Amino acid sequence: MPSPFALVDGVLRVAMAGFKRAQLVFGQGGKMMTRWEYLTLSIEYDKKQRDWATRAAGKPAVVGLQAILNEYGTQGWELVALQAEYMEVYPAFGKWCLEPQAYRATFKRALAE
Repeated sequence: MPSPFALVDGVLRVAMAGFKRAQLVFGQGGKMMTRWEYLTLSIEYDKKQRDWATRAAGKPAVVGLQAILNEYGTQGWELVALQAEYMEVYPAFGKWCLEPQAYRATFKRALAE
């Protein structure tokens, strides 16, 4: 009878009855790799506050980039990407200027085992 286990490029594949395929991912040295969950949110420039703000459903607005990073950081989220999501274009002294009005922030944190 063939073994239900196969190690291919650091991925342990397990053949189980009733499942097409299950796999556990191991890194170097055979240690289990960390699994992550991700969160994306929009950080918009609030002209009334004159600062960056984010509004999550059912929660008060968090104002200020440092406050946003601290708020999510205390919940275990790590910022991994920040990309301009919306730009405002306006003329200025013979040239065009682009100014970000919103950013898309991507955070990650380790899943609880």
